[in-house]
Amino acid sequence: CGSLVCLSRDEFKTVYFATVANRDPSELEQGWVEVRFEKDDADILDFSAMDTFIMVETTSAFFEAYRHVLKALQDLDEYTMPFINYLVDCDCANGVEPPAYLRRALSDAAYDLGVITNVGGSLNPQLSGPHSVPILSDDQW
Repeated sequence: CGSLVCLSRDEFKTVYFATVANRDPSELEQGWVEVRFEKDDADILDFSAMDTFIMVETTSAFFEAYRHVLKALQDLDEYTMPFINYLVDCDCANGVEPPAYLRRALSDAAYDLGVITNVGGSLNPQLSGPHSVPILSDDQW
């Protein structure tokens, strides 16, 4: 259950997307599978239980795991979507801008590495170098 299927009754001139709702082995042997259609389309209301369809099913992914992410992507405003210039426009040639929370108030923000360089209250001699690294200073990494 949960697999995405594509159904057609006119040699794929028209397609309908559904998810498998019940996969009873005894019904599968007779060519029956219960599906839930993804869209409430007027054509679907005209279907009969006796209609014959050709079905294509994905085998590599469980659709239900991705349903909510894909739905959220459909509902995003394409002009204000976060990371649009990186995910859609593929504009990464000049690197990726730091997040706004680092650019605003924390321009001097740093990772505190003291927890790994200070063992038992004294400096670990095997770990030389800075105890903190400024996050936005590429040259200090």
